[in-house]
Amino acid sequence: FVEEADYKFTTELSAKAYNEKSLDNFVPRSESNFLEYAKLISHKLVLFENSTHYIGLLKNVMKLSMRNLKAADAKELASLVTTIANEKLKGGEAITGQSKSAVWL
Repeated sequence: FVEEADYKFTTELSAKAYNEKSLDNFVPRSESNFLEYAKLISHKLVLFENSTHYIGLLKNVMKLSMRNLKAADAKELASLVTTIANEKLKGGEAITGQSKSAVWL
């Protein structure tokens, strides 16, 4: 009976883990899926925001992720980063989706 209970518990735990979205098991297909995927990535990255290596991490993620982008797409991302920096310098809005001029995560 103990083995059967252990098996049932393990099976339920595995099913729960499989049904939970994670970077390992979530494959985005729609625009809303990609937004959700971006949030999953962000939640992983911000765990390290207090590290002295965090800025280097972000720079390298961007560099490696943008390798095959068209110049126009890279320019669009650069514009977004500039907008974020300007908001930070002004002491403006946090990146919470409350901005009227841009869409934030």
